[in-house]
Amino acid sequence: MIKFYEMFDLEPNKKINKDKLFKLIHPEDLKTFKSAFSSVLKGQIEQNTSRIKLKSGEIKYISSSLKPVLNKNKVSKISGISFDISESKLAEKKIKGIHKRIKRIKQKQG
Repeated sequence: MIKFYEMFDLEPNKKINKDKLFKLIHPEDLKTFKSAFSSVLKGQIEQNTSRIKLKSGEIKYISSSLKPVLNKNKVSKISGISFDISESKLAEKKIKGIHKRIKRIKQKQG
């Protein structure tokens, strides 16, 4: 569990409610994240990729898999796993930029 707190730049062992979690999510990703979260509260397993904003202002890309934990057929809590995929996203952006440059060069040549 410590890794989650480190990844999200939170104090260890403090409970995190949904409002606190929602505040971490980048505003442009919040609607999609809330939708996934709502589905989990209805008993579904969801996967989501969102950006989070840390206290330092740093933006991280996080991929999460969320699963409801049921107690007497009701969701009592949410379990999940999250990965910091920031490096992969940055590499993906660089590759897309290179492809765009190559395409422009080819258009100019031919």
